[in-house]
Amino acid sequence: MKLISGKKAKMGIAMTEYLIILGIVALGCICIFGLFGQEIKVVAKKAMIAMSGGENKEVTDIDASTAANRQTGMLDFIKGGNE
Repeated sequence: MKLISGKKAKMGIAMTEYLIILGIVALGCICIFGLFGQEIKVVAKKAMIAMSGGENKEVTDIDASTAANRQTGMLDFIKGGNE
């Protein structure tokens, strides 16, 4: 069996390292959104409303901790989070 050496071997090692780092970053993002998803959603809605120049009492009055304690599942995701 012939071992690959030289430039191709180094390229393969670099690609493997890149994929491992990419996997770790993706896993970290999934964990962060799993833990803080509701808070991120509330902040994103507030920012969207502020940038559009409007004011929405429903969104601005929501407390992030209240939103975080609400249990959601895949059905809520399909409905768009509207209850």
